[in-house]
Formats: sequence, structure tokens, C-alpha cells
Amino acid sequence: MSDSVSDLITLKSLGIVGIPRKAPSIIPICWYPPSPSWIKLNTDGLAKGSLGLAAAGGVFRNCRGFVKGWFYVNIGIEYDFYAELLAAINVADRCANFGLQHMGFNWWSAAPTELNVNLCQDMYSLPSYWFKL
Repeated sequence: MSDSVSDLITLKSLGIVGIPRKAPSIIPICWYPPSPSWIKLNTDGLAKGSLGLAAAGGVFRNCRGFVKGWFYVNIGIEYDFYAELLAAINVADRCANFGLQHMGFNWWSAAPTELNVNLCQDMYSLPSYWFKL
């Protein structure tokens, strides 16, 4: 049983009582607003499969949670981490274009060792970005 609404309706119409699967784990995620003079950006990058169709996006919010802007990018066939990293680079690019002089990054997941060691070698064919902040 895939737990979709249409599957449950179909089973109910046939007189079959479906028992939905239990969630493997539930992790609460909380959004914390930035300080009043800051804008917070939450990004995500993903790939469908280990190597698959990838996209990245993000939303800019102020201290009251109001959306001040957003973006998304279709990347093509790539790895998940590439999409995550491209989302962060896209943010840095947009902040520089807006004339923002101060940026801070919180990195949710651990970067692979090869990225930490070889980022300067551009092994991921990422665009080069330089900022004077």
C-alpha cells in the first residue's frame, strides 16, 4: 500500500480497510526568524536518484516571516550535493547583486571530504564566484 489518498479511497470503495504504514521517523523542523535588520534565506537542492534530474531553490524571508523573494533553478542531470552547493552559490551571487555586504552561511549537512580538499580545483565544474565584502 502506498498510502496515497486515491489508494485509500479505492480500498475503501472495495470494502477493504487499509492500514497505513508508520512513518520511519518524524523529525520536527522549526524555522527561526532572523534578527530585525537581517534577511534569512532557506535553500534546498535535490536530485531524483543518486544521479538524476536536479533542481535548487530558495526563499528570502524577513524577521516577520514575510517572503521578500525566491528563486529556483533547473540544473539537469546531476548529483544531489551538486544541487545543494549550486543553491548556496546562487544565493551568494544574488546577495552580491543586491549589494549586500554581509553574508553568513549555515551548512546543514556535512560536505564530502573530496569537496573540502579539492574545491579550489573545481572538480565539480561549478562557476567561479569572487566577492569583495
